[in-house]
Amino acid sequence: MNKDELLEAISPKTTTTKKQTETILTAQADTIIDVISPSEKVTPVGFDSFEAREHKAKSRNLRIGKKIKISAAKAPVFSAIKVFKE
Repeated sequence: MNKDELLEAISPKTTTTKKQTETILTAQADTIIDVISPSEKVTPVGFDSFEAREHKAKSRNLRIGKKIKISAAKAPVFSAIKVFKE
């Protein structure tokens, strides 16, 4: 499902137009990105959680088996709730 299909699925379930729904979804995504960037966790009620996790520095690239320096970094992580996993 792409963004346009998602908007078409959500719009009839709300009292908003497709354009208003797009604005809301964009604002939600932007807010989640802004909040998890400084290492906060976002857990919308009845949904999954999003957070930034620190990845340790590595000294080997497992794909090519060569020793190289990979610096530590933060990456976004999505965790599904129990109902979604089932």
